[in-house]
Amino acid sequence: MKAERSFKKIAKGGAIFSMGTFTATFIQFISGIIVIRLLERAEYGLLSFGSIFISILTLLSTFGFNTGVPRLMAQFNKQDKFALSGGVAGTALLLSAGMSLLCAIGLYTSATYMAILFKKPGLEIVFKVMALTVPASVMMQILTGIFRGTEDVMPKVLFQDIAGNLARILLLLLIMAIGLGLKGVLWVNVTAVWIAFGMYLIYACIKLKARMRFNINSSIAKKLLLFSLPLLGVAFTGNLMGWTGTMLLGSLKSSVEVGIYNAPLRIAKIIPLPLLAMIFLYLPTATRLTEQQYTNDLKELYESTTKWAFFITLPLLLCFLIDAEFIVNLLLGAKYHDVANILRVLAIGFSFHTFLGPNGMTLIAYGDTRNVFIGTIIAFFFSVAFCIILIPRYGAFGAAIGTAGAKMLSNLYISIMLFIKFDIHPLSKKYLRPLLFIGATGFMVYYFFGRHLLNNAYIQHILLFLLIAFIVLSAPILCRSLNESDMSLLKAIERRMLKTSVFSDRINLWINVKLNRAKNNG
Repeated sequence: MKAERSFKKIAKGGAIFSMGTFTATFIQFISGIIVIRLLERAEYGLLSFGSIFISILTLLSTFGFNTGVPRLMAQFNKQDKFALSGGVAGTALLLSAGMSLLCAIGLYTSATYMAILFKKPGLEIVFKVMALTVPASVMMQILTGIFRGTEDVMPKVLFQDIAGNLARILLLLLIMAIGLGLKGVLWVNVTAVWIAFGMYLIYACIKLKARMRFNINSSIAKKLLLFSLPLLGVAFTGNLMGWTGTMLLGSLKSSVEVGIYNAPLRIAKIIPLPLLAMIFLYLPTATRLTEQQYTNDLKELYESTTKWAFFITLPLLLCFLIDAEFIVNLLLGAKYHDVANILRVLAIGFSFHTFLGPNGMTLIAYGDTRNVFIGTIIAFFFSVAFCIILIPRYGAFGAAIGTAGAKMLSNLYISIMLFIKFDIHPLSKKYLRPLLFIGATGFMVYYFFGRHLLNNAYIQHILLFLLIAFIVLSAPILCRSLNESDMSLLKAIERRMLKTSVFSDRINLWINVKLNRAKNNG
């Protein structure tokens, strides 16, 4: 079946593509935990608040070129206008370099006034030091866009993902040994970004020299801006909801509350990664199926992608819900003992998208970007509304509820529109039946085992995670919820890992025997 072959391709392609991204995410996660444990909660709040401003300035300084440059270069290459690619690259680099320098200088010179405005004196040093990262961060994004235009994604993985994060974690370990605190962490970020950019620039000069001739072209500049600025608007709108909680907490509450919110947020952000990995090849595959009008195959592809992404996510989600106190104490330290419920709320909010599947990407595959944009706007406005109402009374916990609630409403809207317009949803019996089994079993595990765990008994918590993982992975088999695509995928994975398919063949035989018995009894 086409859906079966497509899902195999998505799983395989997602795994290959995600290797670099997951490596970077893992290093970022570890370095983030080091920073959280190294700093006081107020200091980490200042760092998180400052990072939002850096993200905004970096995004604005790119003008959307990181997405627009590869698309425009591909357009010129398709028209056999290879000479113009150098004009696109050179013009994008010049405009972004100028804008990033202006933003960095503006932030540096206004740091004192902004610290007074937000009533946080510690923000002055944060803004002044972190402003130095803006030009290097922007230039790396533009170089990545140029290499994407030449269909080369490896430099992004090597330098933007791995080199910068690896330099950061090595420098952080040095800072831990010396004990320099917030100032040390700030200068580590600056140094790591510039090291990665320096390596990236040398590589780009060597590799791109033979491929294109960089030049500045005023007519291309106009076309590039008109082409890229709408993309910048989309990217900015998409990021607004993620910034809302931190920005409003920083405006309405103390930096301590910002740290209390952002520490568990860093942990919760790993939940959507399985779905993001599988989405990488889902969009082009789904687009091809829509163009060929293979609606049934797309429905099966959507269901399989959603099911396996969520089942991979479930062990983490259940552990976050059942064992949150131990997780925050283990990863964040005893000073964050009171953020367990914030982690639970954020984990539910981030997992809801995975539960509903790649809804937005499927609408995009059909060409319906309007409802995806509306869903993003819904997320932003509800996030702002919830946070304004809840933060003054509940602080960081209110920000977590606002963020999670907005994410859930946005995804619910997009999924409803996908169902109304194209009759696609993942909520089949084969998807819900094992989830009900997992939910009931998970409740019993918590009632008889999870409530009695001791924080210092590490072996108990390890056994709890293994038990949850076993329940989740065995649920589709016990509930006979595997279809032909699932069995084909399991067989392919087993053959790749163990050079045999004995286990998957036995599962398939067991399921067929049970089905035949049920038919005969019926």
